[in-house]
Amino acid sequence: MNDQRTVDLYQKHIETIFGIKKIDDFSNEEVEDAFSVLLEILPNEGKLYKYRSFEIGKFENYYDALENGYLWFPQAESLNDDFDTVLRFDPLTEAENIRDYLLANPRLYFKAIMTYSTTPIKIGYDERDQSAFQEVIDCYDLATGELNRSKARKLLAKKGINTPKAIEYLNQVDTFVEEFITNNQDALEKVVENFVNINLAIRRDSYIYSMSETYESNPLWAFYANNNQGFCIEYDFNKAKGFDIEKKKMLINTYGVIYSDDVKPYSFVDVLKFLLTGKKDNALHLKANLELFAQLMTKQQDWSFEKEWRIMLTNLNDNKVPFDLVSRIVIDERAVESNEAKILIDLCRKRGWGVLIRKTQFINVAHKFEELV
Repeated sequence: MNDQRTVDLYQKHIETIFGIKKIDDFSNEEVEDAFSVLLEILPNEGKLYKYRSFEIGKFENYYDALENGYLWFPQAESLNDDFDTVLRFDPLTEAENIRDYLLANPRLYFKAIMTYSTTPIKIGYDERDQSAFQEVIDCYDLATGELNRSKARKLLAKKGINTPKAIEYLNQVDTFVEEFITNNQDALEKVVENFVNINLAIRRDSYIYSMSETYESNPLWAFYANNNQGFCIEYDFNKAKGFDIEKKKMLINTYGVIYSDDVKPYSFVDVLKFLLTGKKDNALHLKANLELFAQLMTKQQDWSFEKEWRIMLTNLNDNKVPFDLVSRIVIDERAVESNEAKILIDLCRKRGWGVLIRKTQFINVAHKFEELV
């Protein structure tokens, strides 16, 4: 991403996909627009690469994916980098920040306990009409922490409760909320714990398909392709132009990895504030989402040789995602006579995929790539 236009388009892509509107709520037109932008920002005119091994026990799975046109998405927790797809923060500091914020906003604290605590809640409220109680609770303005009594009285009037009785009822509810907060102090620890342990949930629920910008990386051939005796798959995202909307909706979750050892610690307070105050602050929402993206897409500088792009999905029901994007296979010359390579070359010919042979040139200490005749 060297030119400014591509940089600007990439920023647009991130703000669209990690923005205020959920991808599930995108119209077909919005999905198509996002996909068009993705094709423009991808390197190599839309081509990315995956290094693989011919090792017995691995190749069979790789071949099955190629033959049947799917990508296998592993969970982030199974990746070879322990710090992949995590939020970077100081748990002790962040626990104190969350606790201080909630205690300074008692009604938000009440909402947080009701929403995020896994501790059994000590309700202890004797009102027979639980639906009326819940409706009144929903009349709390979570931005100000005040009970909207006018709104609550109207709701109670619909249930046949007159004004004097409603006032008495509302006073009881307000008192109950105060007592509830006092009696459920232990639940605050669970609310905080849910946030500070979020990395475990993120890595469990995130599914990553990693690719590289290049098929010419010597470290990647050594690291992922069985010490230079494997192959590399070329994926051409232009082949997805004919995909249905649901597939494109998943595929637009494709991003370039950021490499940095200097990452600002993440804070949950803005996220919590947005979630608990009615989700109305769009600027706060976008800020929190972009900070989340930057954290999840950042890897330590040690991994920069990978030049990684990745498709990131969440909560998949099946690790096999039907993305038939293969356009070419690159095979190292040291493996080309193996039975596995011959089987793979036959599949390439059946599918019309190109085949490149990676050859070692000892004279000028380099590799060259030649089309297989």
